[in-house]
Amino acid sequence: MTTGFTPDAVDFFSVLHSYVEFCAGFPGSLPETADFFRRLKFGIANLLIKRLKEADPRLEAGSEYLDEVVQPGNIVVTSNWDFGIEHYARLHGVPVRWRGRGTRTGELIVLKLHGAIDWTLGSEAQIPRFGALEFSPLNEQAFGPGYRVSLPSGKERERSVLRMKALEEWGSAWRRVSSRTREPYSRLLAARRRHRDPHHAAGGGSARRGPRGDRRAQPGARRPRPLPAFPAARGPVELPSGRRGLTEVMLRKPTSLTGR
Repeated sequence: MTTGFTPDAVDFFSVLHSYVEFCAGFPGSLPETADFFRRLKFGIANLLIKRLKEADPRLEAGSEYLDEVVQPGNIVVTSNWDFGIEHYARLHGVPVRWRGRGTRTGELIVLKLHGAIDWTLGSEAQIPRFGALEFSPLNEQAFGPGYRVSLPSGKERERSVLRMKALEEWGSAWRRVSSRTREPYSRLLAARRRHRDPHHAAGGGSARRGPRGDRRAQPGARRPRPLPAFPAARGPVELPSGRRGLTEVMLRKPTSLTGR
C-alpha cells in the first residue's frame, strides 16, 4: 500500500461512482459505499456554498471577466458542480435558464454537463415534505420575468432532473440543498446510467453501439457539430452559432470565483 498518496479528485470520484454503480451489493464488496458517496456529495456542496459566500463581496463589486461571460444571449457550457455563474447572474440582474430557450432573448443559458449541487432527480426530491414550489424544471427561467413552468408528474417527474431553489434564498442555500433532496444530482464522465437529463443528449440525436463497441448515430439522427480546438489560455471562447445575436461561450477551465 502506498502511503501519502492523494488521488486526483475527478479520478477518485470516477472510481468511487463506478464502484457504486457496478460493484456494490456483490459478495465481498465494501458495505455502505453508496451512502458514503452520497454524504461526500453533500460535503462538497457544503464547502462550495461556504466558499462562494465568502466571495460575495468581490462578486457584488463586479468582475470584468465575469461581466463578459454573464451576458444575456450567451450560452455557458461548464462541467463545474457549483453555481457560481448563476449566482453572479442573480447578483447583477441577469435572468438564467438551464435548458431550452424561451421567447425572451435577454437571458443567460447555462448548460451543466455534470449536473450541479442544487439539482436533484425527481425520485430523490423531497417534494411531499416541502412542496412543488420549492423546485423548478431546468427550462424555467430564474431571476427574471419568465413564467413558472409546472413540474412533470408521475413517472416522468421521477426521471426528470429538477433544480432546488437554493439561489433564490441565498441566506439559507445550504439548508435548502441539504434538506430538499436525498442526494444531489452531480454526475461524472464515468457514469453509464442515463436518466432523462437533457444535457446527456446535448449534441442531439441518438446513438447505438457498433459491432466493435463504437457509438454510431442512428439513421436520421442529427450529428453534433464538432467543436474547435481550445487554446490553453483561460477564458471564454466564441463558437460559431449560426444564429444572429447568440454567442456561445465555452469555459474550458474558468478562473476561480473565490480566488483560491
